[in-house]
Amino acid sequence: MSRRPAPRLHRGAEVDSDVFQRQLIFWLAALLLFVLVFWLLSEILLPFIAGLAIAYLLTPLTDRLERLDVNRLAAVGLLVAVPLAATIGVLSRFALRHYLQSSFYTSENAD
Repeated sequence: MSRRPAPRLHRGAEVDSDVFQRQLIFWLAALLLFVLVFWLLSEILLPFIAGLAIAYLLTPLTDRLERLDVNRLAAVGLLVAVPLAATIGVLSRFALRHYLQSSFYTSENAD
């Protein structure tokens, strides 16, 4: 039984190793730069990311309304108008309740 000799590295293997090392350094530097830019712009990007998340979550509802023969623009308007109206209603009730309990309404401090 003869043993096979250990494979000898040829010049191409060294070149492949150098190329791989350069590519690895490039991609690590690009990743580091991306993370740094993302961290520096995080306050600016947060509203855009929130908007993307909301759009992603509301797309199935919009598609369902479209299948019910509602125009896509009307479906999007409905999905924006209903929560907006609910928020305005809640905030106006909150403001009215606090106004009615304030000294502006009860005139306790009127001189």
